[in-house]
Amino acid sequence: MKAQAVQPVVEIVQDKPGAISYWFSLSVAGVSALSWEAWGVIVGMIGVAITTGTNYYFKRRDDKRKERESQAAIDADRAKREAYRRDE
Repeated sequence: MKAQAVQPVVEIVQDKPGAISYWFSLSVAGVSALSWEAWGVIVGMIGVAITTGTNYYFKRRDDKRKERESQAAIDADRAKREAYRRDE
């Protein structure tokens, strides 16, 4: 009995337009089963992931900029001390 049930699915998957419509209808059925609360949770989780990634990117960029500025200030102070020592 199971072999007969599996056979039409295999035939649909081998046929490309049939496979596309099969998977599309399967995904539509899965999506329509979700409630509004579930959609709210999913959208919220996606929003949190995007916000976290964006924050990480800009914080890392800011940290690199501050590190370059700090190193430039250290190098400038070192050059001033070297110049002052030469003048003595």
